[in-house]
Amino acid sequence: MASVYVINREEGPHQHVPGRYHAVRSGMRRWVRPGSRLLLRRGTKRHARWRSTGSSADLERAIRDLSEAVWGRAWYPADVDMSRRHWGAYANNLGVALYDAYREFENPDTLNTAVVHLRDSVDALPEDSPARARALTNLIAAVETRLPLPRRGMDLPDLTELRRELSESTAAPT
Repeated sequence: MASVYVINREEGPHQHVPGRYHAVRSGMRRWVRPGSRLLLRRGTKRHARWRSTGSSADLERAIRDLSEAVWGRAWYPADVDMSRRHWGAYANNLGVALYDAYREFENPDTLNTAVVHLRDSVDALPEDSPARARALTNLIAAVETRLPLPRRGMDLPDLTELRRELSESTAAPT
């Protein structure tokens, strides 16, 4: 059980009595917002659990956690700091989860959102990063799935250009 302990100044740490100064952490959780890294790990674990169990609740929770990791504390899309250190990897994980949600529920809007996040992740990652090559591979798969559907104003990247960029990449996808 995770706990927070408060030590009185008169008592040293060796004299601590857990029952007297014990505060359950779960009661304080509503005051502390989880950070992006925690949300990324939790969302990735739930996405992996969905892959093994097939529970749609796990996939929905994974998408919610990964969305919070990508959006951070921004109120509007223009406020998102895409230059954050791992933002591209976060957006890639969210795009993959959304792509899996499309394959599960077949909602075209979900696939459109997945393509947008995967495209943003490719743009945010450095040229020589293995994560960028992985994001390019994921984007190619999502765009190939999106091509037969009606466009409805969606500007899709060119597949031949994406494949050329992946072949010229210095890092192989892992």
